[in-house]
Amino acid sequence: MNIRARGAFIVCGRLLILLLLSQAGLSAGHVDCHTPAVGPNAPVEYFVSIADHDRHLLHVAIRYHSRQAVVFQMPVWNALYQVRNFAQYVADVTARDSQERSLAVTVLDKTTWSVAPSDGCAVVEYSDYADVPSPFSAQANAEHVFGNWAQVLMYAPAQRDASLMLTVLDVPTQWTLHDLGLFNETARDGNFHLKQPSTYDALVDSPVEIGVNQMSTFTSDGVRYRIVVDAAATDYNLPALQEAIKKVVHAETDWMRDHPFEQYTFIFHFPRGPAGGGMEHSYGTAISVPASRLKDDPLAPVSTTAHEFFHLWNVKRIRPQQMEPVDFEHEQYTRALWFCEGVTSAVSERMLVRAGLQDERAYLSHLSELISDFENRPARHFQSPEASSLEAWMEGQVYYRRPERSVSYYTSGELVGVLMDLHLREMTDGKKSLRDLFQTMNVNYAKQARFYDDVRGLQQAAESIVGSSLDDFFARYVRGTDDLPYDQFFRQVGLKLQSFSTPIADAGFDVTVNFTGLPEVTAIAPGSSVESAGVRIGDTLTAIDDREYLGDLQSYLAGHKPGETVVFRFLSHGRVLNVKVVLKNANRVSYSLGDLPNVSPEQRAQRAAWLIGDDVRTGERR
Repeated sequence: MNIRARGAFIVCGRLLILLLLSQAGLSAGHVDCHTPAVGPNAPVEYFVSIADHDRHLLHVAIRYHSRQAVVFQMPVWNALYQVRNFAQYVADVTARDSQERSLAVTVLDKTTWSVAPSDGCAVVEYSDYADVPSPFSAQANAEHVFGNWAQVLMYAPAQRDASLMLTVLDVPTQWTLHDLGLFNETARDGNFHLKQPSTYDALVDSPVEIGVNQMSTFTSDGVRYRIVVDAAATDYNLPALQEAIKKVVHAETDWMRDHPFEQYTFIFHFPRGPAGGGMEHSYGTAISVPASRLKDDPLAPVSTTAHEFFHLWNVKRIRPQQMEPVDFEHEQYTRALWFCEGVTSAVSERMLVRAGLQDERAYLSHLSELISDFENRPARHFQSPEASSLEAWMEGQVYYRRPERSVSYYTSGELVGVLMDLHLREMTDGKKSLRDLFQTMNVNYAKQARFYDDVRGLQQAAESIVGSSLDDFFARYVRGTDDLPYDQFFRQVGLKLQSFSTPIADAGFDVTVNFTGLPEVTAIAPGSSVESAGVRIGDTLTAIDDREYLGDLQSYLAGHKPGETVVFRFLSHGRVLNVKVVLKNANRVSYSLGDLPNVSPEQRAQRAAWLIGDDVRTGERR
């Protein structure tokens, strides 16, 4: 099929406006090969038409120069540690040479196509269906187009480092395009183009948001930041969000003494429907939060924002060697995801305190809930943070997310990160901490374009900070599954953990949220009302008492008492099931961090520094 391009006829090797289609009585042109090839080093040219965005379709053309057969592939990995077959959305793959003659396209496997040799210039075309609403995916609809390019664009594995150009065609006149810095965001000849040739890896690290969006900019510490929002204007408070983000970026760049970019872009989606999560990139992030959450809390995205922003160091630049280079074809294992993700949370949550957006009470409440979640997961007895990191590739499976099967590396990693920070402080009388570890790794790895050797490299870096062995800590709490000795570590900052039994309302089932923000049923109690109604594992919970369900089930039930009747709505294999459930009584062991008796001035000083990520050498931020 032909790429549709309003107002231009695009010629091989150059982007030239040869005629105005309106004057010619035509509604569109197409990518073609009518000029001589400009040599084997000519950029590979990608063209993406969004003319059918309202039908969730993107039309892709790839123009390249080769007289040999070329193999093209769709990645099976992008953004999440899950194998996702993006090729399922690809249809009608065809190819032509410069004489408009069809070239044979052979399917090699479910993600790979081989295109026959051409006479020097060839065009491959296909359609791509895009309608998955999340920062980890691609979506095209009547309101906007959001794209992670690895889920839209094939690449030639043998020429992965080749220079490429990309043009986005058929953008509605009232729409704008924003990405993380690769595109010229002013339309030219009605289309949008990359500023200069790029590479596939750089392109897929720069998602694009196209639509009627609101954008604001601000400067902090001499760096320019952009906030791009796709949402109904009445659903969010941009000035309040911007002010909070400004505090976050200042806190984190000050903590790291670094800002490795000239411009950073935040892309926010606040849909009126299920959503959740954020995806980090080298020069920006994409974050989704349900609009309904912003009504209760205008700053609901800020915690995710702090987490994703800190990723610009931890995981994007301070990175395990096992994740380099990115493998788009296979699972890529590392034992360090607990550090990449969990310890990022351990830092970013305290950056909210440093930024003045959270107080001590709120942070300790967050930690208490984290500990309660961890301690109520039986899998903690056999799955270490290292094992959780290795098994992350199973997170897309519903059963795997059950408490008796797994502990998220986010959860175990954040707790281990908090305790490791306290341990480093204890070993050095508060003079060294996670801050020193990250600053050291930033200098020794990120700024030298080097990567650390998985957990072994992490341990060595931490040991260099304190000047002694940390093998016991890593053996017991990173590689092993010993019970975490909370009181041993929290004593330094005058805190003690207490446990208590909490009565809760039980609905007879449980859910966990998948990567698209949809809550999937992960467990059903035998004999429960939902089991009798035909609800099955993997079904989606869509509403509670006729209100669209977008949050945590236990948090919702916390506002109800045993004996009350609640109506749950499920989507089960195409059927809608409304199930009345009389809530039963259950108990949960919960945990709370509180002051030790007679907290000393030294413990309070240590706590004050710990809460904002500082040491206690001077009592001031350094």
